[in-house]
Amino acid sequence: MSETDNSAGRLFTIFSRYRANYSPTGGLVQLWLKTLGAGDETETRRRAASVIDLIRQVRWQLEDLEEAAYVEMYDVIAPDLLRTLVLTRDSNTQMGSGESVELPVEHLTSLKVLSTVLRGSGVVNVRVIDGVRADLRSRVLESLDAARNDQDLPPRVRAAVVARLHDILRALDMIDTIGPEDALAAAERLGFVYHAVEEKSSGLVKAWKAATLTFRVFRVGGESLQAIEAIKDLPEILS
Repeated sequence: MSETDNSAGRLFTIFSRYRANYSPTGGLVQLWLKTLGAGDETETRRRAASVIDLIRQVRWQLEDLEEAAYVEMYDVIAPDLLRTLVLTRDSNTQMGSGESVELPVEHLTSLKVLSTVLRGSGVVNVRVIDGVRADLRSRVLESLDAARNDQDLPPRVRAAVVARLHDILRALDMIDTIGPEDALAAAERLGFVYHAVEEKSSGLVKAWKAATLTFRVFRVGGESLQAIEAIKDLPEILS
């Protein structure tokens, strides 16, 4: 079973990489940059914020199970997970000075156990096969190109649409660890832009279709992008 099909499993994967990349002489931001595969410090901080959201999400899901023992297990490790994400300090801060940075291996064991618990309780994401994700990425790239070249879009609207499509692309690259929440949030924000514009240009419509397709992929799933698009009788998405 994949360890990335639920939120605790994704934390296990992320913090396993964190420990593997750890160096007592490296900087904290640099460690997270490598762990999360970010391009620069700004992107590292943005992705780290998503990890913080993921840490909170795990607790909410465990609370919903109404099993106090699992919540108590998580409450032991969650503060240490959060302390590794204090990126407000200088990026050259030396590491290894305390457990707020160096994560005990026992915490990974706990995350693996909690991942099994969530999976066994049915708290998993829709599984998206690599081919579908690749096809969705291609579709978003096509929409991005159309939006950039749409001269009927006011400059500010075009900039907002392009930014949200970039957000979806970045989120797709991190689906296996951060999960689909960032992609869904970016699609939702693009929906706000779409509904705020009275005259719908071709580029805006194409971007809107990419956003709704993103929702379908991660809310419904399917064996191919075409099959997902063909599903009928779904409630209106992003309306």
